[in-house]
Amino acid sequence: MAAMRRKRNREVLLRTSHKSTTNRRVKRYRNRFLRVFRSFSFIRTLFKNLRGGIIFISVVVAMALFVVFALFSPYFGIKKITIQRDNPQFDIERIEQSLSDYYGENLLFVNTNTVKELLQTNFPEFKSIEISEKWPSEMILKIEIAKPAVVLFHTDTASYVYGSDTGIVLPGEVNSPDLLQIDVYQHPSILDVYTRILQPDEYQKIIEGKTFLEENLGLPIKKIDYYYAAQEIHFVSRGDMKIWVDIDQDLMPQLLKLVYSREEIKLDTDKFKHIDLRIPNQLFWQPI
Repeated sequence: MAAMRRKRNREVLLRTSHKSTTNRRVKRYRNRFLRVFRSFSFIRTLFKNLRGGIIFISVVVAMALFVVFALFSPYFGIKKITIQRDNPQFDIERIEQSLSDYYGENLLFVNTNTVKELLQTNFPEFKSIEISEKWPSEMILKIEIAKPAVVLFHTDTASYVYGSDTGIVLPGEVNSPDLLQIDVYQHPSILDVYTRILQPDEYQKIIEGKTFLEENLGLPIKKIDYYYAAQEIHFVSRGDMKIWVDIDQDLMPQLLKLVYSREEIKLDTDKFKHIDLRIPNQLFWQPI
């Protein structure tokens, strides 16, 4: 029995030793395979990085070449300026002459705001200017020219001229009885063409005030008295009643005082020489 047990133990030891040797061989082969695989992975990663670098360098070089081409090539130089205006009678040659220095300029680097400022300085009658590009060498201007919106009567010279909704004097012989009349007082100079009488926001205040008085209080506005030095507006309504407002202040709070005090001062029945809304939180009136 003892001899059989020793024989069995020897067989177990031999099998265990064989398995250990086999496992070492498998591990050795596996590690060698992993090392080879890692080397191939490194090469593949290096190739990817190299390819990405080549693409990046190619893009940078292409961009640099384009910039050089754009800077020094006459390809993008302005060769044509197209002018579209809503008044066919306006002389295009005056605009082209004003922009003559821009011919040959690189269209990529033209500052459109500078072009607008130049045109608005030389042509105050331009209400709006839109600028676009047609590549590679054409600049397109779309111009809206101010139209007569009011008739201005200069009280010092007893002369009538047209005024635009941007507040400047326009050329033309006055023959439009349907336009709102604004009598201008205290203006220091003659109302020459393109003289600025009102700022655009001041004109809008006048129109908003007129609309408010007519629609909310039923007061028809026949004309406007504008005191240039005092910055006052007098809305002239029925019976030559004048409603005074300060054009430098917000208009609505002034006009709302008249709404709130409508019954108290008997606006709908009594007659007034004037109603003064200029002083904040106060209202003064002079009946006839």
